[in-house]
Amino acid sequence: MAVYWKQLRDDPFPPSLLNSALSPAIDDVIMKALEKDPLKRFQTPQELADAYRAALREQELYDSNSHRARRQTPSAHIRSAEPPPISSPSQPAKRTRGKRVPTPPRRLALPANPLTDPTALSVQERRTPSENDLPPLPMRSPVSNPTVINPEQELSSRRPRRRRIRSRRQRAIFFGILAAGLLLFIVLPMGYVTLMFATQHRTAVTQPAEATPASHSTPGTSSTPTDQGTAPASIHPPNLSGTPILADSLMNNSSNHWTQDKYCIFSNDGYHVTVNQTGKQHACPLLTFTLDNAIVQVDTSLLSGSNAGMLLRFNGEQFYDFEITNLGQFFFRRHDTGGGSTYQYLIPPTSSKAIKPGRQKNTLLAVANGSDFRLYINGTFVGEVHDSTYSSGQFALTTGTGTPQTNATSSFNNFKMFSTAE
Repeated sequence: MAVYWKQLRDDPFPPSLLNSALSPAIDDVIMKALEKDPLKRFQTPQELADAYRAALREQELYDSNSHRARRQTPSAHIRSAEPPPISSPSQPAKRTRGKRVPTPPRRLALPANPLTDPTALSVQERRTPSENDLPPLPMRSPVSNPTVINPEQELSSRRPRRRRIRSRRQRAIFFGILAAGLLLFIVLPMGYVTLMFATQHRTAVTQPAEATPASHSTPGTSSTPTDQGTAPASIHPPNLSGTPILADSLMNNSSNHWTQDKYCIFSNDGYHVTVNQTGKQHACPLLTFTLDNAIVQVDTSLLSGSNAGMLLRFNGEQFYDFEITNLGQFFFRRHDTGGGSTYQYLIPPTSSKAIKPGRQKNTLLAVANGSDFRLYINGTFVGEVHDSTYSSGQFALTTGTGTPQTNATSSFNNFKMFSTAE
């Protein structure tokens, strides 16, 4: 790793440190060819060859000026064909022009008898080195002073500790990010849901997925729309096992209880209420009874148009309106005198799984008791409203058209009315 690190960071030695006869121009070419940044090297072989030829020409001039004088120095042994003299172990490496020149390695010729002490051999007994001799393998010298630590060993001993510190920091960052993610995406949403549930539970209110917009609220009223499966277990349909005030199959008008005209027609499949204008609603009232506190139930089929249902406490332009729509929604609203096409939505159009789609029959049931209204569709509680604006009036069946619809027809069957006292 130390060698690899030096290869990445440390620049190589210029060749003139090993051969002082080389000119600075040769050094420049070699060092540029060995640049660590590829962009700083020669970009083509031709460029390298041209630069080297130019350096050789400068080498000739360099040799003519300084080579003769340098040949007389002891360093000339480096370029001589003769083998360099053998120096003692204590002899330092030779220096030339202030640069360190490595001394050629010494070789020791062993005698024929391996038991002979090599140090006892004379110089004549030592084998003269030749060009065919291989350099000796590098050997590590034993550390004489154990207290002296190699800088490379000290650096390698510090690296594991640095890696451990870096690893602990990375683990701390990872667990910090994990904790922040849990807090942001799990703890805070769960806390918000728990708070909302506790608030709704204290006020005995159960909201569906489609919340009531604030723009539909009316002073002095409150509404609680719910969806199938979300109503409290204590809210069940009222007991209708008693004797009804009025029970009518709505197959005919033999008792003259209902309005009968071109918009309110009895047919072989029930009582039909029709509309033939865009954005209109028509009502067919029950004539012989006044509704104040009562339970009413009727089977409703929306054959065409936008909405169909019942009007409670109907008195001209004043009434409460409980209907289902062709979009699988229901609503409960109030109409006041002079309101025209404007209604006060006590429960806005709200989707409910309790509503059967298409022309299927849906049983609507409403409990009107004082200012309290409880609403059911097919036996499922869907909402409760408190409003004391109107206390009595007639009952009517109704249907309506939307835009751009021009016709609406609804069929009604099995009407029943009970007293809230039972």
